[in-house]
Amino acid sequence: MSSGRSPSPRLRLRRAGGRSRTHPWIYAGEIAGLEGAPEPGDAVTVLDQADALVGRGFYNPRASLACRILTRRDEPIDPAWFARRIGEAAAYRQALDLPGQAHRLVWSEGDGLPGLVVDRYAEVVVVQCLTLGMSRALPWIAAGLRGAVGEVAVYVADEPGAARLEGFEPRRGWLDGDGPETVVVAEGPARFTVRVGTGHKTGLYLDQAENRLRVARWAAGRTVLDAFAYTGAFAVQALAAGAARALCVESSPVAGAGAAADLL
Repeated sequence: MSSGRSPSPRLRLRRAGGRSRTHPWIYAGEIAGLEGAPEPGDAVTVLDQADALVGRGFYNPRASLACRILTRRDEPIDPAWFARRIGEAAAYRQALDLPGQAHRLVWSEGDGLPGLVVDRYAEVVVVQCLTLGMSRALPWIAAGLRGAVGEVAVYVADEPGAARLEGFEPRRGWLDGDGPETVVVAEGPARFTVRVGTGHKTGLYLDQAENRLRVARWAAGRTVLDAFAYTGAFAVQALAAGAARALCVESSPVAGAGAAADLL
């Protein structure tokens, strides 16, 4: 992977300033030309029409979304860069004092790492690479994660659709060595069993943690309907808070089995 300052492939935009100064996405139609023959997945330096620096990002001519800006500085995209950016994301979560042992550790553009999603379940992290550049940088990403949060097991769960668009083979499995098939994580009084590598998303709808705890505050002594339940996390949380009973409705047998295991 090309990532340093010399030689540095360049991508030149059709116009100066504008959206490229604030948005991390650059579409193929915005590109005026390339210098240095970058390969798909390489880091390139992006310049506008006036030769001003826009930033550096991963380039892929296969996709209509041809470049995603990683930094607005002229700096190498290397292991140290990933360690710093992932460390910043982890520190931000720690400062938020998030509930439970499961949370989204890296959220793509929101953390300045477009094309990368990382969810943490206690001592396991599940990584999704949505771009070729991120897929090629996976060893650097894993090292950055372990530097930020300790010695975690890394499971890769790439989305086939995104991999097809970007032109790389999606991975699904442990990155190095083996990890646990299941992880039990706490969220308030509830405990959830996450089956690593199965089901939707990366194992649990982490963005619903606050909503589950909010519903639990109203659940004592009541009957709770958990529709479209997936693994029944709302029901589990409600019962832990004293609900009289909970009814889960879910069409997926695999998800339903997960719900039953946590509810019994």
